[in-house]
Amino acid sequence: MINCEGKRLLVVGASVSIGETVAREAVRGGAQVAIAARRKDRLDAISADLGSGCVALEADISDPAACHSVVEVAVAALGGLDWLVYTPALFMLRTLDEVTAEEWRRVFDVGVIGAALVTKAALAHLRPGVGRVAWFSSDSTASNPHWAGLASYAISKVALTKMMDCWRFERPDVCF
Repeated sequence: MINCEGKRLLVVGASVSIGETVAREAVRGGAQVAIAARRKDRLDAISADLGSGCVALEADISDPAACHSVVEVAVAALGGLDWLVYTPALFMLRTLDEVTAEEWRRVFDVGVIGAALVTKAALAHLRPGVGRVAWFSSDSTASNPHWAGLASYAISKVALTKMMDCWRFERPDVCF
């Protein structure tokens, strides 16, 4: 784990898996952490387990307004923001010919657009040269053939990875 002593993190997608693990390790490492996801009951349980170094925030990042407000509430609760960690993704478990237009929108709303909008909101609070943004991608971006049934997920991760490259170019003052 990277040294996060005294840092203030917003971990989006923290109700399960990678996001939960990042939040737990960050609190153990001395960080203050705001955890965000749709499942408030799960976040409350994690926050209670982690104690005073953690605050739970309900947010559906497929809603553009929620992307902005979760950052603002986290900043208020933590007294600022040093790092943003973004982990959400959707697994549809369908072949490409089975994925509906609405499912494509949902996959991209959560996996790509949510990342862009939460990051955009966080940038105003991340100090130049110190602020960090970490998004979790996947080995599926390089798999050939792709993982059976997970093509929409893999495609969203390719887009996320390319977007990270673009943010690095456009915002060299923040560590992406």
